[in-house]
Amino acid sequence: MSEREMWLALPTATKEEKADLLLGLSREANNRGAGNASLELARAALDTIEAMGELAPANDIANAHYAIAWAYKGMDKTREAVEEMDIAIALYRESSFPFLSGVLRTRSIWCGEIDDWEGNLAGHLENLRNDEVEGDREWVAKGWFNVGVAYHALKRHEESLDAFLKARSYFVEMKMVPEIARTDRWVTESYVALGDGERAYEHARKAMNVAELSKDLGALMWSELMLGKALLALCNFEDAERYFTAGYERATSRDESDVSWDYIVEVEEERVKLLHRTDRAQEAEEVESRIATVKETISPQKTSTSVESNSE
Repeated sequence: MSEREMWLALPTATKEEKADLLLGLSREANNRGAGNASLELARAALDTIEAMGELAPANDIANAHYAIAWAYKGMDKTREAVEEMDIAIALYRESSFPFLSGVLRTRSIWCGEIDDWEGNLAGHLENLRNDEVEGDREWVAKGWFNVGVAYHALKRHEESLDAFLKARSYFVEMKMVPEIARTDRWVTESYVALGDGERAYEHARKAMNVAELSKDLGALMWSELMLGKALLALCNFEDAERYFTAGYERATSRDESDVSWDYIVEVEEERVKLLHRTDRAQEAEEVESRIATVKETISPQKTSTSVESNSE
């Protein structure tokens, strides 16, 4: 049913039909970027459903809160969106909603966007337990990967390493080459954080091998950064700088619309560390000044959790 048809059907609709129509109109409004209208329509749907009193199905009330959550998200009000999503999730549990895992994943992603990594972790752990029971090995692998990202953001690096290695073993079993390489980059991050440069380099090199074969520009760029980090941990400053420079040049040679400023800031911050460790303080200060100018605008996350969400 088109948006116009939904509006035309509203005046003669029953309460149940009216609620469904309002939710449909809310989705349409959100899809075209009209967040305020979407929110208004979703709230009208909730009022219509709640007016049924005890006859109102919990699942329908949950659907209305879910729509309100998405309206808030469309308005860049992610905290309010998560609060509404929590209400929806509680109601979906009551009604044994069969697609709860997808809702939990959405909530986890939103929690990560607002740096609520405990909330992000909780959702991914619950989904992981469900996927392990159902025996879906691909989702189990993705679940361990997501858990690893959350642990990394929380600076629980031993746990993040364990999660990434579990994810990697599943991806290897399923011969999912891009996912293995992606996980290797995160394993590198964990080993660097734990001070194990040799193992960090081993996994960064594996990721680069795949990137070089695939010629994927994003994978090459991030693999260069990871190799630089691993080499910096090994105090191989010359080669580390070579990879940081290569990653920076690759990132800045892309079309303007494809430039990742988060990546540029991260690779330059790594170069600043290197410059300080090689007694080039003046050069480091110049780079830090440039980074500060960009940070004022984009305010990138201080963790490197942007590595995969932005690259692949």
